[in-house]
Amino acid sequence: GGEAALAARLRAKPASAGRHIFPMNHCLQPWPLGAVLLRRCKAGVLQYVVVRLVLTAVTLVLEGQGVFAEGELARFDRGYVYVTAIANMSQMTAVYCLLLLLQAAHEELTPVRAWPKLLCVKAVIFFVWWQGIALAVLVQLGLMPTSLGWTEQEVAKGVQNLLIVLEMLPAALAHRWAFPVSDFAPPEREFVAVSTRDDDDDDDDGEDDAARGDGAPAASRIAGAGATEPTRPRRKPSRRQAAKRLPHAAVSRSSDSDCKSWVSVDLEAGTSSTGRGPAAEAGAGRSDEEAPLRAGSGL
Repeated sequence: GGEAALAARLRAKPASAGRHIFPMNHCLQPWPLGAVLLRRCKAGVLQYVVVRLVLTAVTLVLEGQGVFAEGELARFDRGYVYVTAIANMSQMTAVYCLLLLLQAAHEELTPVRAWPKLLCVKAVIFFVWWQGIALAVLVQLGLMPTSLGWTEQEVAKGVQNLLIVLEMLPAALAHRWAFPVSDFAPPEREFVAVSTRDDDDDDDDGEDDAARGDGAPAASRIAGAGATEPTRPRRKPSRRQAAKRLPHAAVSRSSDSDCKSWVSVDLEAGTSSTGRGPAAEAGAGRSDEEAPLRAGSGL
């Protein structure tokens, strides 16, 4: 129903649904449910986009000046520690606002399985980020070994890249489970072309059988006589017959040039509608053209 409909549903809920998550519930008042909560959650999530762009530009400038010092958390005269702290606070704010929204709209988001989707996406982004910070802390504590002439910073980067490669396989499997194809597949519809050239009743086959002999079906006569000649192919079902046999099918316009009308039956609603085919429209056009002539001639 859109953002307005969600805001209306949130306003109908008790005020406790807007309470903050521990430990923020001890220092912040609950946000008003409705449009206020949606607006604040949206702002809290989108602020990370702006902050991340600004920090990326600052990182490029500081790296070019040689004062960034990536991975050195103890160098307060360099920019890495400040960029890391600001980015971490921005990320935590975005995740907190998402969790707060999921808590308030839990019933509305349950059918789309929002929790697994949120965890899969945010785990890939933020877990990798915090993993890099943890490796930087190990470097500062002198716990990162050196090998083959590599420095501690280079070893930390190599370990980070190796861990990312190993973690992407379970992350891909988790995404497959959280985002199944069935969530995005369109509803199935069956299209069957029918011709209305036949009569609406089933008397044609009986009349043809009676004209050829004893009135018994062709298949039974041949089977009884032991003949090997093929049976006569049955005609296409009429519009009424197709509607009876396929009450839940969606019947589209036939490509047959002799088809004079079409019928459409909705799979979900169970309703049907009919319309003219090419032959019927052509016949109607000729009737409209001949009407003035008949009127002028007194017919």
